[in-house]
Amino acid sequence: MRRIVPLILLAVVVALSGCVRIRPMPDGPAMTDSGRTAHLQAILDEAVDRYELVGLQACVRTPGDTWCGTGGTADVARREPLQDDHLFRIGSITKIFVAALVLGMADEGLLALEDPLSKYFPEFPGAEVITIKQLLANTSGIFSFHESYRFLGRVMLASFFHCRPVSPLEAVEAAASRASDFEPGTGYHYSNTGWVMLGLITERAAGRPVGELLRERLFEPFGLEETFFSSGGDLPERLVNGVDRGLVPIGTRKIDARNTYWDIVSFTSGAMITTADDLSRFMDALFHDRVLAPASSARMRDFRDIVESDRDGPDPYWNGYGLGLCRFVIDGDELWGHAGAFFGYCSITAYSEETDSTAVLLSNVSDYGKYRYRILHDLLTAGTP
Repeated sequence: MRRIVPLILLAVVVALSGCVRIRPMPDGPAMTDSGRTAHLQAILDEAVDRYELVGLQACVRTPGDTWCGTGGTADVARREPLQDDHLFRIGSITKIFVAALVLGMADEGLLALEDPLSKYFPEFPGAEVITIKQLLANTSGIFSFHESYRFLGRVMLASFFHCRPVSPLEAVEAAASRASDFEPGTGYHYSNTGWVMLGLITERAAGRPVGELLRERLFEPFGLEETFFSSGGDLPERLVNGVDRGLVPIGTRKIDARNTYWDIVSFTSGAMITTADDLSRFMDALFHDRVLAPASSARMRDFRDIVESDRDGPDPYWNGYGLGLCRFVIDGDELWGHAGAFFGYCSITAYSEETDSTAVLLSNVSDYGKYRYRILHDLLTAGTP
């Protein structure tokens, strides 16, 4: 989900959660380890203090070696140290998995990337000239529901009053009532609606819930035992509470991990939960062609350049988008991955082809600063032997 600024929502959010203060980390024992492991741990510990974060969980995979670590705590009171097996919502990083699912189904002939949207959504405006590939590339021109203040207010009110959750299909219907951003295929604009539609398309093509498809095709084959699709299902016990500081600009507020209203409506645009270890394992498999056939993996990395006017929100390091993958350039280093944000959580993952290394960074603070890119890059460069 992207930045939400309408003042009409602020009173609702205030009622949903109380103000909190992120306590500083207490001084710990002096570090006596040396070498790469100590350097990686120091990056996390310093970042928690410098950016006033609650906690960070990270994993770095290089050829022949894997390091996972944590910094900070699972709670703002600093009572529970963050552990490697704590889970986080990862927001839009979900899109990497959804793209892999769609491309895998296309390889098996269950659907085709050039299928018109009208095959699955015949009533959607302009569906006959929009393709599945355009949904994957954010070039469909379909309005993104996260930019509708009225729709977001509806979800917030449902959450506050414990009403019926707003469904993914209702998100699609809300977008259908809005004008397109541009003619399909002629521009780029990040559309969460398109990604919700992709999940519904996989269900209609396979005749099964997308959560089952993700589990059987991606989670189980790659040993992702701590990865879950949380749109309407039971939540894992080790999911940490979050703290919002950035998505709604009204101060720092605790977010209850058990609240699933946003998971349900976000669906395949951002409703996954995982650990840094699991996510890094999947990324490593993806970029070594163990998830998809090499040609399909390459299609995910067929990046369209993103110029300043294309950017939606403060993501200055994005300069390309493929099929469910972003291209970042940080200090001249090209990385492939995705960033994600959700109420109370912030995440990023990337792969460096130059060093054949993968890094994951998960946080229980939804801050929209640049810190996640800098920390991730520091981890990747420090993690390379």
